[in-house]
Amino acid sequence: MNALITSIIDKRMIVTKAGENSKDDLLGVLLDSNSKEIKKDGSSNSGLSIEEIIEGCKIFYIAGQETTVNLLVWTMVLLGQHTNWQARARDEVSLVFGKGKPNTEYRIPN
Repeated sequence: MNALITSIIDKRMIVTKAGENSKDDLLGVLLDSNSKEIKKDGSSNSGLSIEEIIEGCKIFYIAGQETTVNLLVWTMVLLGQHTNWQARARDEVSLVFGKGKPNTEYRIPN
């Protein structure tokens, strides 16, 4: 897992140094904030180390998986018990997304 996260961080740092940093996700915001802190203090000892960034990424990944799984399971249990909620949720999804195939692109147009 460390090698994978390190590889992702290395690629993002190259993009950041080229001035193309993406700040629309947690890693982008974290790397941008860390870079600003290092520039402000003028020392690479300020800010987070790569190891600290890796550990932070692992924590968010693992915590995010667990909470998402629990949320989805609990949602399915409640929708199964309350069929009127299930019908309302289905109607709302159909209203927002229509009856056709869902758009599975990375970004759904507004």
